[in-house]
Amino acid sequence: MGRYDAHDAGLTSPQPFVERVAVTADYLPDFLIIGRPKCGSTSVARWLADQPEVWFSSVKEPRFFNRQEQWERGLDWYRSLFDGARDGQLLGEATVGYTNPHIAAVAAERIATTVPDCRLIYLIRHPADQIRSAYRHLRTSRTEPGASLAEALTRPGSDYVAHAMYYTCLAPYLDRFDREQILVVRMEDVVGAGGGWDAIIAHLGLSARPRPDGAFNVSSEKGLQSRMQRVVGAVDAGGLRSRLPSGVRRVGRRLMWRRGARFRRMLGASRGPIPEGVLEPVWQDIARLEQWLGRVEPLWPDRVASIADRP
Repeated sequence: MGRYDAHDAGLTSPQPFVERVAVTADYLPDFLIIGRPKCGSTSVARWLADQPEVWFSSVKEPRFFNRQEQWERGLDWYRSLFDGARDGQLLGEATVGYTNPHIAAVAAERIATTVPDCRLIYLIRHPADQIRSAYRHLRTSRTEPGASLAEALTRPGSDYVAHAMYYTCLAPYLDRFDREQILVVRMEDVVGAGGGWDAIIAHLGLSARPRPDGAFNVSSEKGLQSRMQRVVGAVDAGGLRSRLPSGVRRVGRRLMWRRGARFRRMLGASRGPIPEGVLEPVWQDIARLEQWLGRVEPLWPDRVASIADRP
């Protein structure tokens, strides 16, 4: 394993972005959160969904553009995910698989053909932290067989490094969308004081507002997935769980996620050392992203692999 998804530019209108949406009744998204996994996309999606000017898809990750079986359901099905939106609301969805390096070119082409004017939000974080969180995510869902982080990273066919090469994952979009349509924002700036939330709000043409509280889909807080949870996840393709009352979801999480000694050992394994040299191609790739962004300062001056227990 080691893959997060085993299946897998400026607006030309003279109208301001929000006003343009008000006269659009096509019920297709005005913005997409396209990546990366374990970089805060769930939290940002929830926060945006709580804004009165925004309507989020009824399924958090429709995977419409990157999974063939979803794509074949057709555009009418995809439009139905935005049923209930009011005129003038911004429509959005979040599918981090759209920048899966194995399918990003296909997804980018489909998105550019279907919603060429949409705004894209690309979330990234320190690659060492992203890799550790991805490892925890796959271990808790019991899809990562490696007994240690080092084993998972050095196993033949491991995909962790490929998914942390942020420029490579984004590159298919750079050829198909204007620069002004793409916002690259660090997770550290979203959850901290770096102005990430303000940048997202401005990118969508919304007025300034305080960042909401709370973090969602935190791998280090979930626990190990029970067999019941795996079965429920396999049959819940329509996103029924996301529409259940919050109290019911909390009870379900207590029943289906285990936080005993085995889970604590897994957390300890995720904090183990990253083998020397593993991140070198990642940093080379990030240098290309910094060049595209026109940054003078590096995105992460400290290249030491953090072992902090972050989400």
